[in-house]
Amino acid sequence: TEEYFKRLVVLKIPYKTKYFNEKLDGIVYSVFSTMGFATVENIVYVVYRYTNNPYIGLYRGIFSVPAHGVFGITMGYYLSLAKFDTDEKRAKKNLRRSLYMPILLHGAFDFILMSGIPQLTVLFVPYVIYIWWLNQRKLSKFMYDSKSRFIDINKEK
Repeated sequence: TEEYFKRLVVLKIPYKTKYFNEKLDGIVYSVFSTMGFATVENIVYVVYRYTNNPYIGLYRGIFSVPAHGVFGITMGYYLSLAKFDTDEKRAKKNLRRSLYMPILLHGAFDFILMSGIPQLTVLFVPYVIYIWWLNQRKLSKFMYDSKSRFIDINKEK
């Protein structure tokens, strides 16, 4: 449900405006939505769980906040592919992916952290590095496309 509402914010407001006019915008708006959610979620965790673990804010700041950003990149990537695709069938497929891909990534992240299986925690750091690398590639492609709209990249080389 968390990913659904983060995505809904983007779909209801910026997705339909004239300001969502390039692929990078999907990532930007989605990351803003996920960071807003992460802020509220972390305040709730710190206020209600501080007595159980006084370091909860620190842990969530180190792990949860960046993770929400990465899940936002995934969401925005697929939202942008959906918005700018001329093939309606492929656009609908990417619109669905904009919801279920962040759900899968977030679910795996939470499962690794909350499973209580010590052997599974060994996978945490490689998993985080992998999803960061995966999303960095998506972000880099859209950033390159965005720059090329305004400057002649080949001229600079």
